[in-house]
Amino acid sequence: MGLRSAPIFSDGFVLLGELGGVFSALNPQTGERVWGGGAGGPINTPATHDGYVFFSSWDGSVNSVRINGVIPQWNTNVGTPISTAPFVYGDRVFVGTVTGGVIALSRTTGDVLWRFETSEGSVIGAPLAAGGLVFVGGGIGTLFALDAVSGDLRFTFDTGGAINGSPAFSGGLLFLGSNDSNIYAIR
Repeated sequence: MGLRSAPIFSDGFVLLGELGGVFSALNPQTGERVWGGGAGGPINTPATHDGYVFFSSWDGSVNSVRINGVIPQWNTNVGTPISTAPFVYGDRVFVGTVTGGVIALSRTTGDVLWRFETSEGSVIGAPLAAGGLVFVGGGIGTLFALDAVSGDLRFTFDTGGAINGSPAFSGGLLFLGSNDSNIYAIR
């Protein structure tokens, strides 16, 4: 079992994605696989929200499974490899793609609601949503702030290097690391 990304703990399970395209829910005491599923490519770090787990894969798929009862809810293929963990915000799930896109899906149906292309290479860090905006870093150093509902561009912020990590938000400030060796705090 080669891991693609970090495991998480939620709803009594260790949840993780493997390089071989297998998603697993493990018993935290024994390490035994309790349930899981698959995709056609490496699976990114999952996200959970309100009793559901969301996982994305480099094969372009995003999946939602109700944890209690292990009931698949939806599987959507967005047509391009997904390079980030999903981020759940309100009624939406956001993912970043290898081709530099950000995609918003309906949390309940998996329908694609909008797409935005950064034109900056792969999105490496997971999108972050806060205050009605979605923040995502680009490969050549631009932070994009998008309207969470419409996907419209609200503003950009340029750094001196690639943004390869996820931003963080606390106390009305967005924190952002860049390959230019700086950490930015944006109000």
